[in-house]
Amino acid sequence: MTLLADVVAASQEVAETNARSRKVAILAELLERLDPDEVADAYPDVPLLGFTNHTDTEGLRRAHEAGFDQVVAKSALNERAKDLVEDLTG
Repeated sequence: MTLLADVVAASQEVAETNARSRKVAILAELLERLDPDEVADAYPDVPLLGFTNHTDTEGLRRAHEAGFDQVVAKSALNERAKDLVEDLTG
């Protein structure tokens, strides 16, 4: 599937369920399948914030190499989300 098709399919699944845990699972599955290069190529004019587990050094490296504007560990995202978004949209 293409990036857009994956996002549309996940959106439809999320809309069709009322279970919050299922919604989270659907979105988590989508995020695991996304390729940083494909995302960066699909949205060249959109500021991109990449995040993953701090132990996923390969994922962090791939997002940097793909050209994401900011790449952080999930813990930093939790701690600094507002500042990170403001920096990207500033």
